[in-house]
Amino acid sequence: MKLEPSEKKNYHAIKILSIVLVSIAIALETWNLITRAEIAEHFTVIVTLERVMLISHFVEGIISAFYTENKLKYGIYVFFVGTVGLLELFPAKELKE
Repeated sequence: MKLEPSEKKNYHAIKILSIVLVSIAIALETWNLITRAEIAEHFTVIVTLERVMLISHFVEGIISAFYTENKLKYGIYVFFVGTVGLLELFPAKELKE
């Protein structure tokens, strides 16, 4: 399965957005751990989604680490990029077989 140029652009935009959001989530969790501040009621949904995102990216990173030779490097890459990194690791053509 070949990716069209527009799909590659979408993947590139998703990668950049994912890296930014994961970095913000890590910073938010670090700030929350250091200050031990109370989270306002209207931010609890955001913090819950952020924690779910971090856990799912962590699981994706572990999955990718099992299937590559350079485990640490690709695991960290997939942790920050997310599902797009797994799609690069397992092309759709191989998943159909």
